[in-house]
Amino acid sequence: MKKRAVLTMILLFISSQFYGQEGFTLENQIFKSEILSKDVKYNIYLPSEYEQLNDLPVLYYLHGFGGNHFSSSNFTSVIDSLINNHNFPKLIIISPRTDKTWYMDNADGTVMYSSMFINEFIPFIKNKYAVTNNPKKTIIAGNSMGGFGAMRFAMLYPDIFGICIGFQSAIDTDYQFKSMNESDYKKFHQHIYGNKESKADYIDDFFYENQPIYIAQKLSTETLNKVKWYIQCCDNDYHSGPNAQLHIEFRNKKVKHEYRVSDGKHSKQCVVGSYGEALGFLKNNLSLIYYNINLNNQVKKGIKDNDSFFSGKYKTLIEEAEKALEFQVNPVTNKTKIPASKNKHDYLSYAPYKWADSSKLNGLPWITKDGQINPVSQGYDTDFKRAQKFFKTIETLSWAYYYSDDNKYAEKAIQLIKIWYINEETKVNPNINFGQAVPGTADGRKAGVQEWLQQYHVITALQIFEYANILPEDVKTEMKHWFQQYLNWLLKDKMAIEAGKTGQNHANHYNHQIVGLLIYLGREEEAKQIIENAKYDRIAVQILPDGRQPKEMGRTRSVHYASLNLWSLTELSFIGKNLGVDLWNFETEDIRSLQKAISYLKKYINQPEKWPFKEISKGGVSHTMDTEMKPMLSKASTLLKVRLNNDNSKWYQNLTALEVLQYPPLELIEK
Repeated sequence: MKKRAVLTMILLFISSQFYGQEGFTLENQIFKSEILSKDVKYNIYLPSEYEQLNDLPVLYYLHGFGGNHFSSSNFTSVIDSLINNHNFPKLIIISPRTDKTWYMDNADGTVMYSSMFINEFIPFIKNKYAVTNNPKKTIIAGNSMGGFGAMRFAMLYPDIFGICIGFQSAIDTDYQFKSMNESDYKKFHQHIYGNKESKADYIDDFFYENQPIYIAQKLSTETLNKVKWYIQCCDNDYHSGPNAQLHIEFRNKKVKHEYRVSDGKHSKQCVVGSYGEALGFLKNNLSLIYYNINLNNQVKKGIKDNDSFFSGKYKTLIEEAEKALEFQVNPVTNKTKIPASKNKHDYLSYAPYKWADSSKLNGLPWITKDGQINPVSQGYDTDFKRAQKFFKTIETLSWAYYYSDDNKYAEKAIQLIKIWYINEETKVNPNINFGQAVPGTADGRKAGVQEWLQQYHVITALQIFEYANILPEDVKTEMKHWFQQYLNWLLKDKMAIEAGKTGQNHANHYNHQIVGLLIYLGREEEAKQIIENAKYDRIAVQILPDGRQPKEMGRTRSVHYASLNLWSLTELSFIGKNLGVDLWNFETEDIRSLQKAISYLKKYINQPEKWPFKEISKGGVSHTMDTEMKPMLSKASTLLKVRLNNDNSKWYQNLTALEVLQYPPLELIEK
């Protein structure tokens, strides 16, 4: 702690032109190694506001054979730019100098770099800087010889490194290694593998014990899957064959990994051209899908420092979480009404705006009363109420854990998740075939798809617990299997597909679910395409050139639906930005845009009496603007990183305590 305090004081005195708005690299730092009996130089990149942060992800970047601790400067610069554009999670980058050691202990034991790195250097870094102890947030990456080192370290120490990125890794097969000419062996490998009398002697037990392909062959699939792998190589590279063989080895062993082949030879240019996709992979394994983790970390720091505003909200959250600890899960198998399938594991709900026809003896078929909620649809004889209560409880518990680090909240949430999704006796089936049923008319309707929108709280909880390294592997595996089945239903079921074609908020809720599931399941490119399509499938269809939303504002609860729809589009915009798709600045030729839609709402925010549409919710237009529209605009400002309130309006005052912690107001965060 004293070392951290001293470092913080030094950083605070660094000129603001170098440190403040952007991160800062401390160069030629010294670590005194007892194992090597010499000083080891390293560079360290610290993100902006480092002195306020704790438990940061850490990336160890290993340089190539002819490189040094400055070789990561371009890679670091790209990450720094992304962080400062609020498009990448804050992390620390460590770049050690290794000379030409291949990050190994050599055969005769005269150079023990691997032992130094694992047993001295990493503990030193953890003690000196605010880096995480969590392997899920500890990354090992490298180029060429460094890629070899990264692969080897990640395989041998999966309890230290949870993510591995190898750029054109200089790994070898035994055939390729023993085919090497004598001059290349002496130049690149003799100082590590030892003097050899002939090529036949190149291959021995020491070779097999240290080459990643053969290490992988000996390790179990379970062990290898502790690490998230990204393998990049160049098609005209001497090492492209061994990288391809490692990819095949992983595929045959069912090891999850990303494998990319770039155009070019073994060169800096080939690697630099691969940064974008590699960093996208890294970002998706360090970020929350639905929230800005950098802002949430700032809130966590504020709570630790007893910030009066955030601490008060945190106290309220903990009070709610304590009550949630007593929550008894009420699974779908508890309902008294039975869906048409006769299977209690199938979710069942009634359409909220459908009522029994009082003119009919049996009340059938039910009729529409738009905006008027039938209390029958809100009871525990069906599943809507129990599902919403479950999602809300998971949300409360997961964020209470995130901000308190108290395992009891996570343990309770995981217990509830297992009952709702995994246990054979109580689990819900992965479909909404019988959502929003209408007695006398339909066993289920496309409108039911939106009722699982809040399931994203479960995905967020799983991400929070996994990053904290407290999510049991069997729960993670079972949940991904369940989500895969549900995603298949969303993509292939006729009724579900129709929900995505409604041209209003239901279509956006459909996209919201699919995109989140695709990202969680590692299918980012598919998610990116759906968001790209939303420019014309959603914005161009749902918003008029003057910003009106006709299908929402034509309802009897116009303020409610206009706010709900724009919030869904805002969340999609946030997710899209993280994937490189810009919905916020998109505009059609006839100037339809999300910005126009938000500007239209803002015209009435301070003069609700002029709102030209119907709003039958309790309290009318003014109350609904206070409870729904203003909170939506405050949260949108946070997600979009755009100050939407041009005056001194404090829209955040209408947020719940938990919403303040999830979407901290820009006007407070940016002070």
